[in-house]
This record gives sequence, structure tokens and C-alpha cells, in this order.
Amino acid sequence: MPISLSTNPLHTSQYFPSHALKGDLANYRALEVDWDDSAYRLVYRVVDSPFPKTVRIISFDEHDPAYDSAKERLRSSKSK
Repeated sequence: MPISLSTNPLHTSQYFPSHALKGDLANYRALEVDWDDSAYRLVYRVVDSPFPKTVRIISFDEHDPAYDSAKERLRSSKSK
């Protein structure tokens, strides 16, 4: 069953569930992608303005590296 972040990025399908993140990644979400024996995460944020609403993807990787990469990107964007 395909999913579309453009349709409803806050409520994805049962096949690719998503959840809100906490801590350093508050205001971001993670889409869960399990493939074979690996667990991947797509870390993204729904941006409401300016119109139209967009989905900004900041990381996609295996579970832990996806979160580490997302945190590093946020740190580096704040230091600019």
C-alpha cells in the first residue's frame, strides 16, 4: 500500500507508521520504514507557512544514524 506525505503527513498508513519526536528533534516526525531485516527512519517536519504547507525531509537512514544525522543537520543550520 503506497503512502503519500503530501496527502496527510501527520497520519500515514499502518504499513509505514509515523510518530512525533521529542528532545532535540521536537516538532519533527519520523516515518518508520522496515525493509528486510533493517529499520529505516525518514525524519521530516511539516512546515505550515508560508503557504502552501510543505514537508521538509532532513534525514533518511537506518534507525540510529537517521536521528544522529538529523540532529547534526539542525546543529549546523543553527550555527550559520
